[in-house]
Amino acid sequence: MSVQVNVVQTFVDSLISATEEIVDFPLEYRKESIKILDTEEIHIQSEGIFASKMCFQLEHSLVEEILKRMLKHKKLTSDIRDLYLGEYINILSGHALTRINNIIGKSSRLTVPIVGAGAIKEKIYKQNCVIAFTSEYGDMLLHINYEWNEYL
Repeated sequence: MSVQVNVVQTFVDSLISATEEIVDFPLEYRKESIKILDTEEIHIQSEGIFASKMCFQLEHSLVEEILKRMLKHKKLTSDIRDLYLGEYINILSGHALTRINNIIGKSSRLTVPIVGAGAIKEKIYKQNCVIAFTSEYGDMLLHINYEWNEYL
């Protein structure tokens, strides 16, 4: 691939700006590793030039604040909870994937996010990274396993 994409920086910039826009509080990128135990997992994949499996791990306190801000006093049911949490991850991932598509000049698309599910058991890609974020409401880790499909 002749065009180079800094995957980590693309996701960092996208997740920070999209979170600020959606829920109106800042996420901060952490270069050092963090460990969070009490998490909600959301999985999403991309297909196309940028093929990936992503696992978002959000601390429960962060999930609750995101939902509170997204729902804006609507009734919270388990179905609504998963729908909004999946939509939040879909927006974050879509924001980053759009940036990648624009840089590369070819497209990739997202699958539907899976909230609270175990790991997606499919192909293991050649590259991976873990990106850590913190906020006043809790921490988030993003695990990305990916590869570039140069012939699409």
